[in-house]
Amino acid sequence: MPIFYINLDHRTDRRKRMESQLSALGLNATRVSATTPDQLSAQELASYCDPTGFWSIRPNELACT
Repeated sequence: MPIFYINLDHRTDRRKRMESQLSALGLNATRVSATTPDQLSAQELASYCDPTGFWSIRPNELACT
């Protein structure tokens, strides 16, 4: 079964720790670069983060999804 983990690019300390733990367990995993709110497009923000709309979330919540 494939294993994936999400990691912010600038958090190399967390990446190193995670890879150390996985290695100690004999597991292979694929790192997925996390998305941050500043990487969201204007279209994504308009579609999902409009507080006047029926359904709206904050940019940091959208980045996590």
